[in-house]
Amino acid sequence: MRWRAIFLVFLVVNVVRPELGLCNGLALDAANHRIFLGCRGSATVKPSFAVMDADTGAIFYTAEIGAGNDEVVYDAGLKRVFLANGVNAVRNVFEQVDANTYKPSEALGTQAGVRTMAMDHTTKKVYAITAEGSADYAEKITTSVSPYYANTFFDDKFYVLTYGK
Repeated sequence: MRWRAIFLVFLVVNVVRPELGLCNGLALDAANHRIFLGCRGSATVKPSFAVMDADTGAIFYTAEIGAGNDEVVYDAGLKRVFLANGVNAVRNVFEQVDANTYKPSEALGTQAGVRTMAMDHTTKKVYAITAEGSADYAEKITTSVSPYYANTFFDDKFYVLTYGK
């Protein structure tokens, strides 16, 4: 049932709410019935962080983020939402003041290609991974993401980045 609900959220956001562009990342604040969306945008829409009411589907907060969002992580204890945006090599962080109020708290430069994150909610450390690569024009490049999106990766150039305060 949970996967069906997640599918419906993506269907609603990506088909019914095209003003957000393509939403890739998602995290849930179950206590406040909020869904946090990382949206890549489109040719006409800038990448954004959006907050959706899980009960009504209403979008009541949006803010611009870095390009290439792939991951959203929420920590209820810190009241923070973390977004990994690999194309612009930035991790955006938003503070949840209350269920309906959000404000940007940090835009941290990372490394190109940081797309996947995980958080240890005990230590409050965020782990992100990336690999060093290049855009090989002899191979297909996913230009919808970026004209320079890496499609070839180098041996032994895999990195785990650790962030904490």
